[in-house]
Amino acid sequence: MFKLQYESETAMHTLHYVMSLNREVNMDATIDFALVDLQKGELWSWKAGSMSTYILRGERLIKVDGAAAPVGFMPVFSIETEKVKLLADDYVVMVSDGLFSGDHDWDEQEQYFVNLLKESIENEIPIDILLYHLMEQYQQRYEVDDDCTIMLFNVGHVVPKWSVFKPNKKAIS
Repeated sequence: MFKLQYESETAMHTLHYVMSLNREVNMDATIDFALVDLQKGELWSWKAGSMSTYILRGERLIKVDGAAAPVGFMPVFSIETEKVKLLADDYVVMVSDGLFSGDHDWDEQEQYFVNLLKESIENEIPIDILLYHLMEQYQQRYEVDDDCTIMLFNVGHVVPKWSVFKPNKKAIS
């Protein structure tokens, strides 16, 4: 048994090639791929036709955007890679395009979603129910008709009880 390892970019280019083989059928797909290195505190992001990734750091919002077309949409494929430094207590949120409706202004929907996210975190809603609460509040104002995926995680330290080291500054975390 052997294990074949691909670089992330190679895997995405291979996917584009396979999808573009059948030009008679309109086949395209968005890619929103993130790789988190918890040892270095880095998020690597690859996007092709996907929505923004939101990183909430206290009151600060960092948006990771991509401008590449979906895989299989164009004859030539390019994908952007972006690296973002993560700190302890950051919230990372990835959403699919099904969250926002074409019937309403996208910027307005995004701002409302981000404000709900900030309020939910400020109100210290436990992370295991935060998405349920967030979507319940969001759907009271905007109907979600399409399939919708939202992933959320919180970056934190795991320090064993026996450890002598205790991080005290987020900036060095």
